[in-house]
Amino acid sequence: MVTAQDLVDSSTKADLVDQAKELGLNVKNQHGKPFNKIELAEMILEAEETGFQNPSDIIPEANMEVEYEVSSDVPAPEPETEPEKSAGTVYAPQQDVLVRFIGKNPILQVANQTFKKSSPFKVLSAEEAEAVFDSKYADKFRVANPKEAKDFYS
Repeated sequence: MVTAQDLVDSSTKADLVDQAKELGLNVKNQHGKPFNKIELAEMILEAEETGFQNPSDIIPEANMEVEYEVSSDVPAPEPETEPEKSAGTVYAPQQDVLVRFIGKNPILQVANQTFKKSSPFKVLSAEEAEAVFDSKYADKFRVANPKEAKDFYS
């Protein structure tokens, strides 16, 4: 049985990218960065083991006709109301987010915010935090908990 490491050792990254593309796999992560060789090899092996099909091979099945009927017996949906807030529930739009800078740079400016290695914690609004985590530097940050910030500064 071929392992991901065997595939990495016997292939160039370009070969793995081509093979992944032939299988219809995405070769970049959600942030637009290319996967490394081992990640590509693992995805290729998983796709081959599970019988993953290239999406273009499946499309004719999507054109099947579907019949449905509309019933007038269905009650109209009730207007949405905001759920009651309970302890432990996070409502991101109204909450502040404690963000920790974990990058190796001594200082980094992202989304109109300046982060320093010497003072890595910053409380941001949900919108500001979202801008940081949606930036190309998202891997340099993580959500922190108050205890680790307290421990860092004490």
